[in-house]
Amino acid sequence: MNQIFVFGSINMDLVFQVPRIPLQGETIQTSRFFMTPGGKGANQAVACAKQGAKTWMIASVGNDPLSKESLENLTSYGVDTTYVSVNQHVNGGVAGILLEDGDNRILVHPGANAFVSSKDAISAIHKLGKPGDVLVAQLEIPIPAIHEAFVEAKKMGMTTILNAAPAKDLPIRMFQEIDLLCVNETEMAFYTQNTDFETSASMLLNKGVGAVLFTKGAEGSQYVDSQQSIEQKAYPVQVVDTTAAGDTYLGAFVSQRILGRSIPDSMNYAACASSLAIQKEGAQISIPSAEQVQQFYNHQKEKL
Repeated sequence: MNQIFVFGSINMDLVFQVPRIPLQGETIQTSRFFMTPGGKGANQAVACAKQGAKTWMIASVGNDPLSKESLENLTSYGVDTTYVSVNQHVNGGVAGILLEDGDNRILVHPGANAFVSSKDAISAIHKLGKPGDVLVAQLEIPIPAIHEAFVEAKKMGMTTILNAAPAKDLPIRMFQEIDLLCVNETEMAFYTQNTDFETSASMLLNKGVGAVLFTKGAEGSQYVDSQQSIEQKAYPVQVVDTTAAGDTYLGAFVSQRILGRSIPDSMNYAACASSLAIQKEGAQISIPSAEQVQQFYNHQKEKL
C-alpha cells in the first residue's frame, strides 16, 4: 500500500468563542475558551491517518509543553512522528482562533514551523518513499523547503500535492512540480486574479500544475485536469466550527486516492468527512474516523 508524507505545520490552537469580531481598539469578553492541537499540516496528517492511510508527519516543534502535547496527540491518532524534529531555541507554532457564529478568523505565529528544512523531508522520503507515494504540503512552512522537497519527490516518482494556504507568492517554476494544487475561492483569486473557476483552472494548468482541486465551502468542490472537470456537492449540515474543514477534505481525499478509490468517489467521501468535521468544535478532534464517514455516506444514500 502507498503511503502519505505530510510536510507541514504543527500548531496549538487557542480558540475564543466571541459574539462578534471586535472593532479596532475594542476589548470584548469571550463566552468560551479552549485549546486544541492544530496546524494545517498536522490536521491533514490526522485526517489521512483517521481514514486508515499510513501517514508520516515531517515537521518541527519547540521544546515546550504545548509542542509536547501536539506530538502526543498526533501519535494517538496513528500518525508516525519519527521525522518531527525538536527545535530547542523556539517555541512551537501557535494559532489564535476567533469563532463567531460558526465562522472563524485565525492568527498564526509560526514558531518552530519557520525553521523546517527541506533536508528533513528529503531524508524521510529517501529512506521510506517509493513511486506512487504522496508528499503533501501547505504554506505554513518555508516555501523554498517545500519546492526543494517537491523536486526530489517528483524525481522519485511520488505524487506531489500542495494546499496553497495561506495564499503566498510562489516561484513560477514551483507550479511545474505540483501534481495537484488544492485551493479555496480566496486562494484561487490570489493566484489567478480571477473569480471564475473554469478560467482559473485553465490559468493554473497553463502554469504547469497537473490538476486543480477547488474547495468551495457550502458550494462543494471541483476537480479539473486537462481531460476532465468533476463537481461534487456539499452536504447541508448545521455548521458549528469550520476551522479544519478544508484540511479534513484534503486529507480524506488523498487517503481515498491511495486506497484505490476513483476521483469522483474520493471527492464524495471527502465531502462527507468535511460535513462531519464542521459539526464539531476544534481542529483534529473534529475530524471523523473512517467508520463515521462511511455511516454518514450510507445515510445520505438512503435519503436519495
